[in-house]
Amino acid sequence: MSEIRYVCEGKCRRMITIESYKQGKKTCSTDNCDMYGKELTLKEYCPRCNNTFDEGEDHICL
Repeated sequence: MSEIRYVCEGKCRRMITIESYKQGKKTCSTDNCDMYGKELTLKEYCPRCNNTFDEGEDHICL
């Protein structure tokens, strides 16, 4: 079963929970990331295979 996460699309690939996002952590805060300060992107996260994918996208663990 997938979970909702907010993910940095930059090189750090930082991932936070929806709870953290609601608490105000809405941008990348990794100093050396190329997307530092940019908005995180809503994704679905599969804890089984540790992959993220677009919301609503079909996902099969390999």
